[in-house]
Order: sequence, then structure tokens, then C-alpha cells
Amino acid sequence: MSSIGISNEEDTVGKICGKERHKDHSQKDNTSLLNEVKTFCEDMEIPENFIIAANHNLSKAKENYLSTLEWRKEKNVDDILIKPQTKFHVFKALIPWYFHGYDKNGNFVVIQQIAKFDPQKIYENGLTREDALEYTIFFQEYMWNILAPYCNKDKVTVIMDLEGISVYNINSDILSYIKDALTLQSKHWPAKTERSFIINTPSWFTNIYNLIYPWLNERQQKKLTIVDKAHTLETLLKHIPAKELPKEYGGESIDSIGNCILEKNMYKYVEAVMVQHNESYVKLKDSSNQTKEVDAFTATIDSISSSMASLFIPSS
Repeated sequence: MSSIGISNEEDTVGKICGKERHKDHSQKDNTSLLNEVKTFCEDMEIPENFIIAANHNLSKAKENYLSTLEWRKEKNVDDILIKPQTKFHVFKALIPWYFHGYDKNGNFVVIQQIAKFDPQKIYENGLTREDALEYTIFFQEYMWNILAPYCNKDKVTVIMDLEGISVYNINSDILSYIKDALTLQSKHWPAKTERSFIINTPSWFTNIYNLIYPWLNERQQKKLTIVDKAHTLETLLKHIPAKELPKEYGGESIDSIGNCILEKNMYKYVEAVMVQHNESYVKLKDSSNQTKEVDAFTATIDSISSSMASLFIPSS
């Protein structure tokens, strides 16, 4: 697949990002926008995914869609794709989400390496959970407004990889971020997930899953498959062609995780916007050079993790 063509001209990037689609709202305040949308909603075409998510209840679908439009206005989401992502490389290192090919139905595959998600390093780099959620919004907007139209796809298969995770990695920051990210996805990009896999699960994960399960809506619950390490390859091959599955999971993909052409195109897109705005990237701090003062924060995180661990470790 060829790379996404990107022009350095601002109006071209605006078109690619769907900027023109929403520009009439840019000068209106929240009240006038909501009133306008409510009037328009009488005859408006509600996006199909909102209708599916509302179990074909059109009134509920309209209500949810209006809520999303209001949220997009409040968070300035329509401009996020033309905003320089100065922290892009930091978040790529600390929130390891990667595009990697397609499943057997032609849907995107996104791999999330949960063990590498590091809230402590996010804080050490002067970033907050809100910054992390903004990156999550950017990732979703890129996927559905840039990549999906280009590749003619409208669904995603998600692989959440727990390889290397320890019960002591699971702290309140990670759980809070996962909860917030799931909430964002289900509310504002609903019914977009074809299937989700949690793979390479350790024996104690069942107790963690019991905490996460209530955060999933009914549709997410039905589409979620949990697989231990022994059955990961067998399960994934039922849904993803071997040539699309990375070798890290026993597949035959020529690309390692993080090096798929879809990933490379994302980097090209971000770079084009950065050049356009003459911005520089924030660099990831080397945590090995952190001073002793950080240890107090680390100790706090370890304390939280240890106290929560007593809830997760199966009884003997």
C-alpha cells in the first residue's frame, strides 16, 4: 500500500482532516451550536454507528450524537488533526498503540502493549492524564478521519497484549486511564470495534478483568475474547491472516510491531503538520538520569500497586 499523500498547504491538510466539514460551527458559542444542531436533528442523518450503539432507538441515537457534537465543540476536537502533535514521540513510547495490518474481514488491527504503558514516566516528562487522553483522542480521530477513508475501512480489531505484565504494574493510574479511554471510545466513536482480544493473560488476570468488565458496554462484552499465552496464536489465526499477524505472536508479517506501513504513514502525517507549523518535538526524558527526588514518587506508586495487588492475587 502506498503512503498517504500529504501536501504542505494548510487548506489541503484542512480538507484531509475534515476541517471544512465543521468550519461553520467554529465561531458559534456552545448554546447557539446546540440549538442549531437540535433544529437540524429533526431531519438529520444520524451516523450509522450511533444508531447501532443505541440498538436502533433513533431518539437515543440522536441524543447521543448531539452529546458528542457538543463534546467535540467543547474539546475543540475538530482541530486536533491540524494541531501540531509536539508530544507525539513521547506518547508513542509511553502509550504503545500500533496499527498493524488487517483482519480477515479487512478491518484495521490495532495492537496495545499494556505492559509498556508507563504512567510514572508520563509524569516524569511533565505530562498529565489529560495529556494522555488528548493523545487518545488524536489517535481515534486519525484512525477514523484520515486512515479509514483512505483505506475504505470502518471497523477496528483490537489486540490488548499483556505480555510481560506484572500484578505490580496494575496501579490506580493505569486503571483510571483504561476506564477513561474506554468511556471516550464508547461514547464518541461507538460501535466501531469489530472484535477485541486480551492476549497473553497471566493466571491472576481474571481478578483484574472482573474490575474492568463493568466498564464495558454490552456490545463490548460480547466482542471481547480473553486468551492465555498457550492459546494466543491459535485464537488470533482464526480472525487474522498469518501474513498480517506479527512474528512476535507467531505470525508471518514482514513487519515487526510498530513498523507496519500504516504506522509509518501516521508518522509522515504528524511530521507534515509539524513542518507546516514550524514546531519541534518534545523529547522523551531519560529516566536513568532522574534524581533521587523521583524515588519518593516511585515509592508512592509502588505503595498503591502493592496495596491493590492484595486484591488481585488469587487465594492459595
